[in-house]
Amino acid sequence: GSSAIAAQYLGRPHDDSAAMFPRTAFERRWSEVPDRLDREVIALDASFKEGRSSDFAVIQHWGAVGGDRYLTEQWRKQAGFSETAAALRAMVSRHRFAKVLIEGAANGHAIIDQLRREFPGIVEVKPDGGKVARAASVQAIVESGAVVLPQHASWVDGWLDEVCAFPQVKHDDQVDPMVYALRELQGADTAVDREVLRKTYAMLGVSKADIERRVEETIARKLGASSLHDPVYSEAELAMQRRYEHHMASTGRLHG
Repeated sequence: GSSAIAAQYLGRPHDDSAAMFPRTAFERRWSEVPDRLDREVIALDASFKEGRSSDFAVIQHWGAVGGDRYLTEQWRKQAGFSETAAALRAMVSRHRFAKVLIEGAANGHAIIDQLRREFPGIVEVKPDGGKVARAASVQAIVESGAVVLPQHASWVDGWLDEVCAFPQVKHDDQVDPMVYALRELQGADTAVDREVLRKTYAMLGVSKADIERRVEETIARKLGASSLHDPVYSEAELAMQRRYEHHMASTGRLHG
């Protein structure tokens, strides 16, 4: 990404414009969340203990509409198990259709064990690699301008200060929930795309031998587009995709 280029070739590893997550990628704001979110995720990064010297526990709710990724709500506090579990319980009650991702570290295991008895859809996330490597996996999504932040939330400036300075920050607890949520939403998005595209190309008469190649090329173009709003399908493909998506949604299979 641009941060690696700046550090290696331009000698500006701390230049905000070339940070891992530059501020220019977070210029979009929402004043009202769309009435219907295609998918929802709640992501929790729990702290090890309570107190001023501890890490912050962070809970974020994200929603997807098409290629847009809305951060709708965040709770952040130096809190122990009981307070974090209560905050998660409250957020889940407000977003009952969200998939809940909890990192299996710190107090995460205990929260998972307790809340799985109360709510469906709680999934343990096993950290892969280090924080920097995980963050790099969503760099293209962020740089595309897909993330939409709340316009009036009091915590947004602090969120930006931390995320846009990562990894040279004392506390980076707001980064992992963002990363887990964006990876989950993007994984679901491309999984649905592949299913839709296979049907689309088959209905357009593309040979079986060429379907998988066309599917992967289209996904790659979509993920590599300068904006997730850039057109990556032809008009015929879009029309066929809409017909198939409508059919899948009406049978309850598109997002299930």
